[in-house]
Amino acid sequence: MKKHHYNTSLKWIGNVEKGTHGYRLYNRNHEVCVEENEHVILGSYDPSFLGDTRLCTPEELFFDPISNCHKLWYLQLCCAHKFNVIA
Repeated sequence: MKKHHYNTSLKWIGNVEKGTHGYRLYNRNHEVCVEENEHVILGSYDPSFLGDTRLCTPEELFFDPISNCHKLWYLQLCCAHKFNVIA
């Protein structure tokens, strides 16, 4: 069986002068970097944890691969049974 390797890193970019000196003095923004293709995904946290609502949360990013896996399975199933999906 072929092995797949995925290398990512996470970098906190939320220091706004005083580090974590106080709970409300830093933001929750971070970068997720996919090393092979140098893509960077800007993220934050849920607003209830003082995150930036304009950025993806870890929870949202968690469900993306699950959704994509189901989509690819469905498309393969349609192809195998001669259903032509166009959108």
